[in-house]
Amino acid sequence: MFDPESDNPLPFPANRECLILSLPSTLQDCWDRSRVSLNKIQQILSSETLPDEVVTVYVCGSMGRMEQIPSSDCDLIIVTVDDVPPGSKRGQEIHADLWSRLEPLGLIRPKPNGIFSETVTWWQLINPETRGQVDEDQFIYGKRIQLLLDSQPVFNETAFRELVHDILQRFQRVDDSPEEQWVGLLNEVIRYWKALGTRTLWLDDVSPGTWRYLNIKFKHSRNLLIFGLLILLGEASVIKENSRDWLAARLSLTPLERVVALSRHSTSESLLVSYAVFLQQMGDPRIVDSLKSEEHSNKETPEYESLMKNGTQFLNSLTEILNSSADNWPSAIRRELLIGP
Repeated sequence: MFDPESDNPLPFPANRECLILSLPSTLQDCWDRSRVSLNKIQQILSSETLPDEVVTVYVCGSMGRMEQIPSSDCDLIIVTVDDVPPGSKRGQEIHADLWSRLEPLGLIRPKPNGIFSETVTWWQLINPETRGQVDEDQFIYGKRIQLLLDSQPVFNETAFRELVHDILQRFQRVDDSPEEQWVGLLNEVIRYWKALGTRTLWLDDVSPGTWRYLNIKFKHSRNLLIFGLLILLGEASVIKENSRDWLAARLSLTPLERVVALSRHSTSESLLVSYAVFLQQMGDPRIVDSLKSEEHSNKETPEYESLMKNGTQFLNSLTEILNSSADNWPSAIRRELLIGP
């Protein structure tokens, strides 16, 4: 298990074994599948010279979390130099070029109109002038927050680690007391979390199938990646010096590792069991098809009800771990999370 007191940066998950002991077989299978896919991507992107404008490339989502199932898509983010804006002719050429190189792997591409459909510049990700802007471009905002939640590099790891430090510097309020330096980022994580939940809430009027499918993911993997970063920020707020370095070193933990490695509670085993059920079920095409079907007369199908019950158990375990960990956090963090003075 990871030493929570160590300041040594960990290798990224694609280059190591999971740090959680006694990992359920379903989770181990997902880890192994992700590792194979990520290593193949790394090999292709490093085997030939990429365009000079590409600074680093990272993967987030289920593959970034080492949770790839057969239906997982590849959420690839291409970071370019600042004079190649997303949507520009050159930016589109670079995006198409890298994906053409990866085509032999048969990866599932993300939807063509989402945040992974175009490149992003380094400056857009670290620009301090957009802090606190509720109407910031969601394609940029999403790429930045996903980098902190569940990402790992597949090209130019050195630049990626530098980018992590620059983004953390963007959020860190260095003139505040150590206990309050990460309150800004904490609120951004909560904002993102609640935005996802609100989007899912109203989908039942539009598409019951999409509503079921996204609700299940929100209850499990979306809550996990949020809680994983919340716990890291709470622990970083206890650090008196060099908390940014401490935090950056731990962002190479997967969300599940973040929760389990820093847990002061004894519910980790039940957490792992519930999460294994989720990934096993979501890896079954019949269950996924049933969840997504628009033909059911009932909005809540048996498959949906069963997975939501499992999700409630999973969320209860997450909440117990968060509350137990928060006993040692500064009051400024506890107040933002509405869990105490």
